[in-house]
Amino acid sequence: PLADHDKIRETFMNCPQGMEVDHKIPLRGKLVSGLNVPENLQYLTKEENQAKGRFFIPVTQKAGSTLFTWV
Repeated sequence: PLADHDKIRETFMNCPQGMEVDHKIPLRGKLVSGLNVPENLQYLTKEENQAKGRFFIPVTQKAGSTLFTWV
């Protein structure tokens, strides 16, 4: 997907107080790297984001797409 810069900017601008914008699939992961697209962004607390680091594992397959979680 192409990056929607307006939507990415909006995600950062609307980040709730006490939260951080995180890339679900890290931009520079050890196994794979994610994209800087709105679908790859989520809000986490600072503690959750630090605990997550750059790690994730695939957890299930649904309708042809892999869902990921972080460890």
